[in-house]
Amino acid sequence: MDNLSYDNTKIQESTEKMLKRSKRKTDLNRSKKLMLSGLAFACILVTSCSPFISSKDQIISYAEKKYGECEFIREETNGPGERKYRTVYLRDKATGIEYEVTSHMSSLNIDGSQGISSEVKDSDHTYKYVRYVIDRSRDELEKIMKNNNLVIDGVFDDEYPLLNQYWQFLSLDPVDGPAAEKLARQICKVIEKNDCKGLLTLTVCIFVENPKSSWKYDPSEFASGERVFLDDICIMIGYCQTANGSWEDTFTSDAIDYVQKNYDQDLDFFHYEVYSLSSIMTDAQIKEYYPDKSPDDKVRMYQFTEKQFSYVYALAPYEKNKAPEDFKLFKDSDDRSSGLCICLEPVN
Repeated sequence: MDNLSYDNTKIQESTEKMLKRSKRKTDLNRSKKLMLSGLAFACILVTSCSPFISSKDQIISYAEKKYGECEFIREETNGPGERKYRTVYLRDKATGIEYEVTSHMSSLNIDGSQGISSEVKDSDHTYKYVRYVIDRSRDELEKIMKNNNLVIDGVFDDEYPLLNQYWQFLSLDPVDGPAAEKLARQICKVIEKNDCKGLLTLTVCIFVENPKSSWKYDPSEFASGERVFLDDICIMIGYCQTANGSWEDTFTSDAIDYVQKNYDQDLDFFHYEVYSLSSIMTDAQIKEYYPDKSPDDKVRMYQFTEKQFSYVYALAPYEKNKAPEDFKLFKDSDDRSSGLCICLEPVN
């Protein structure tokens, strides 16, 4: 028994040593794998963030993929070290506009400290292209405006870089929904015709002066290109988009007629918007006032000024391009417990 116990003890010690060696070997292998994984990640990061600016040919290839076929004009390289840059000047074959693409290094800053630098490209192509489309459209647009007594809310130069354009036109003559739609579509077609690359999305809004407002358009009060901010002082009849060609009528005149006939003829129309019910009502209110609607269903909201800092709202279920039939009147509520930005209660 003593010899057997001794042998068992030796076997146990030997086994423990083997296990320890195996564990050390496993830990070492795991450390090597982690180190190799880290090196691999670093390699991927470095290769994905090139430490060099692009060559002339690389920049031309980038421009043709992004903007279309082009012709090389010249290149310019300057700057020391990480501030080095290369600018390639190109001519777009489809439009003839001349633009530039610059390759330069940009540092990734993390927690205020400078990190890995990578190459980025900047271009003024969008600015030049949008300006090209607008300049080609200008004569036709001015003709439409002159023939239909329209005024455009000034378009600033700093809006040229935007591929999503939002234009507001004020009709100095009374127009209804169908007439406004016709005008908006005419304007959209002019832009679509000259947008040969199909890059722009234009929203055209048609406004009229608010008959209840004392404001009247006076061109002498505005410098060329100055904004009028029609949203704040006029009535939007509707808007059209080049992206899908759809016309969206606001039916504001219907709401004005309803409020003046059924509540107060002296109220001034202030603003129109489309909201989901959940953004302006609690679940309890939705169940009470719109039991057949869900919180995600939309309503047209027509806002009227009752007195200083007090509003009346005419709400109607939203159906695209269908005149509202069921108006409900609400006013601002003093109960802010719902946490909603707009808190309503029924008009007494």
